[in-house]
Parts: sequence; structure tokens; C-alpha cells
Amino acid sequence: PLGRKMVKDLVSELHNDGAPVFLNTHILGDVADICDRFAILHQGRVVADEMTSAFHGRSVEEFFLSHVS
Repeated sequence: PLGRKMVKDLVSELHNDGAPVFLNTHILGDVADICDRFAILHQGRVVADEMTSAFHGRSVEEFFLSHVS
């Protein structure tokens, strides 16, 4: 948990400084917490490339499953 928090804090700090950051994760909650744009890769293809506002009230998991199911 400490390492995960440290990474999230670092990514947020870099983002606030205007640096582009590429975060590769399977922890979908982190995407909603710290990313403003995301892409979903499924079977080697980009199936979504959106702003996090595209969740439209759905959970990240629901959004993900609607694009890979």
C-alpha cells in the first residue's frame, strides 16, 4: 500500500507540473483516481481511447467490461 500511494502521488505531481505520464496498470480504480485520459488494449487492439469523463457515472470496471466483452 505504501508503494502504491507513493506512485500515485508521484504521477499526480508530475501531471500537475504539466508532464505527460504513461501509466500501465490493471488496477482500474487507480485509472479513475489519477488519470484524465486512458486507453483500453484488448487482444492487441485499442478498443477505447477516451477521457475519464467518458465513464458517464459508470464504474471503471463497468466501462472496461462494456468494451472487452
